[in-house]
Amino acid sequence: MCNAASSVITKADSSPSELALCADVKTKAKRNIQSCTDDFSGRPTKRSRQQEKLHGSDGDAVALPADIHPKDDADERHSVSKQCARYALETLSSGGFRTHSFGMLIGRNELQVLYYDRSVIAVCQPFKMFDTQLQSGQDLHEQRFIAMLICQQRASLVQRGIMESLMPDPFLEVYSTYTAAVAKGQPSLFAKRQIRLLVNNRPVVLTLGRIVMRQPGIIGRNTCVLEATSPEWEGLELIVKISWPPSSRVAENVFIDSIVKAVADAGDDAAWVLDHIPNLLHSQDFPLSEDSPGTRLRDYFEHGCTFAADKHFDYETRVCRVSVHERLYPMEKLTSGLQVAQVLFDVLQVHRWIYDHPRIIHRDMSIGNIMWHRRRGRIRGVLNDFDLSSFRDSTGASSKQRTGTRPFMAHELHQVDDDGQPPRHIYRHDLESLFYITTMLCCGYELQYGTPASDDSLRPVESSPYLSWYSMTDENLYTTKHKMMSTRKLAPKPHHSFSQFRDWLLDMFGQFSQGIAQRTFVEITTFASERRQYNAIATIEEESDDDFLLEDDSDEESSGEPSTDDPTVGSFDEATLGGFVTYPAFFKIMSTFGRHKRRGKHGIKTTTTFLDVMYPEAQED
Repeated sequence: MCNAASSVITKADSSPSELALCADVKTKAKRNIQSCTDDFSGRPTKRSRQQEKLHGSDGDAVALPADIHPKDDADERHSVSKQCARYALETLSSGGFRTHSFGMLIGRNELQVLYYDRSVIAVCQPFKMFDTQLQSGQDLHEQRFIAMLICQQRASLVQRGIMESLMPDPFLEVYSTYTAAVAKGQPSLFAKRQIRLLVNNRPVVLTLGRIVMRQPGIIGRNTCVLEATSPEWEGLELIVKISWPPSSRVAENVFIDSIVKAVADAGDDAAWVLDHIPNLLHSQDFPLSEDSPGTRLRDYFEHGCTFAADKHFDYETRVCRVSVHERLYPMEKLTSGLQVAQVLFDVLQVHRWIYDHPRIIHRDMSIGNIMWHRRRGRIRGVLNDFDLSSFRDSTGASSKQRTGTRPFMAHELHQVDDDGQPPRHIYRHDLESLFYITTMLCCGYELQYGTPASDDSLRPVESSPYLSWYSMTDENLYTTKHKMMSTRKLAPKPHHSFSQFRDWLLDMFGQFSQGIAQRTFVEITTFASERRQYNAIATIEEESDDDFLLEDDSDEESSGEPSTDDPTVGSFDEATLGGFVTYPAFFKIMSTFGRHKRRGKHGIKTTTTFLDVMYPEAQED
């Protein structure tokens, strides 16, 4: 990997002026390194501690610890790695829109090139910049050092990770521009900046506003959602979403176009569906250029890389995708429990219709992906973000990464098989996600009435028992969720401002807990039946001295297979968790809201609110 590092960036012959510049840099670097090593004490010097904070405005980060690989301090090695990763995180998730970031880790007279993009972190083998004493191989080390300096100096904007084709980088010329923007607050980082799109073969300019949401991270989609305006869609409130999905994954606009087509084919009876999906106005991809480091790395991993111990690494190429939507609003802006209930019930229905007709399974149900807007004066729930969706009839994997938002994923999806693959995502997994969404809303938020429209009516509760789910590992989440479903005492208890959801939560919880209990019962009875069959065969083998007699006396019950006479053995329906987790069951639970009893003049009266029904009968699976 180290030998390919410079060729990954660029290939160029050095001019005499560049060689002279590098020689001057080399001389100064020798002097600086010598002054550092003269008083080396095993820890970073004062100079290196100050220089650790250096961060380039063009996407490169420099860290200067005492040694690249301290042999006696694993904690220090880990700390240095995290420090370098934080620089890359800032570049990729806090600054401009970048495809990748380079870093250089310098210790004593060794240098290590680091590369970060949204698919891989590549750490090159360290090499000596020069030796203070002449040694064999010195020329090779110095040639690498000089070649790296020339490549960095000659790298184009694309090779440095700067996406000029999307938006001129506002922080490229003067780094203080970035620090000043950050001082005003992250949401206004791109205010009044413009991005250039091509809509129906016509150039269209979008003026960006405040950042609504930005996912920090190195590996992954790193979605950024911003407010925007454009004369192309005058009169509409716009949101632009910029993300980095895998290029192998079906684009969100393909799923939405399929839904719209299915609605047109179904006629007026399905027109309601359009009120409950995003209004996608435009989608455009910005793929990596052929000369970008990401493209070169992909080719290198596919054809030019030799792995140890028969290992293999599949580089997942990603694409920058920009989509323009009509604005939707988050759940936090709803002002009553009835509104929350109707939005959740809307999403249950449209989710099933999409599952039945265009045959799409969403696979990323979360609080952030359930939104709302007003249509004809009424609040309508919207199932948003189809980036991780898949067609039910698709046979291939759409990504090398696990899908879903971890706190809301079905408990089974936190497990993997011996090959590291999670279970196949099925319909009831999304229903389980909907249960977690309802649970974490009702138990983790407080509904505050009379809140100004500019503020959130739903505010997080600090004492939420589910807050730790956001930081748990997959293994811990599986254990926690499975234990919750299997223990009645752990049934969710809503915040007092969501007391009207108590029946919803208990009934949903009951469906899952009964299904898991039924599956456990079937597993136990199946095991017991197989054990009886095994013992019966073993007894026959012990008592028989004649192979012919053993063959003649064998019957169906002693075949080693479970008996088909017992309906509890081998008859569990995993797709519906024994028939307990189904659309009709959830529809029945969620179609009414706020059941409570009041004592009046004529005795006890039960009050129930019936929610708007659009899709009462689902198709059979």
